[in-house]
Amino acid sequence: THAGAAHNPFCGDTVRFTLAIRDRKVEQVGFEGRGCSISQAAASMVSGLTLEKSAEGVRALAERFTSGLRDGTGDLSAEFGDLRALVGVRRFPNRIRCALLAFEALHDALDSDAGEESEP
Repeated sequence: THAGAAHNPFCGDTVRFTLAIRDRKVEQVGFEGRGCSISQAAASMVSGLTLEKSAEGVRALAERFTSGLRDGTGDLSAEFGDLRALVGVRRFPNRIRCALLAFEALHDALDSDAGEESEP
């Protein structure tokens, strides 16, 4: 099992992901979190988006969403599903980190046992 967490010291939000990876794809995703509705909603939506994607695919998705949210340069197409609802936080710089905390935790989980597969 791959596990990773991220914490926002400014507001206290915390997100932790656990992943089961098989055949180089994310087979199962679980998350625990505590914090504002933005960070928790993002974690829930990110969980759904990662299923059946490769680690590389998840990282690319995170990079596109992050750039789209931070500076408006990324393409926030339909592939992001409900996560696109968080684009409005762009107007509130202190909330951008809340919306991206799930991707930080996900990166940490993917890096925890990079290249190894785990049973669910």
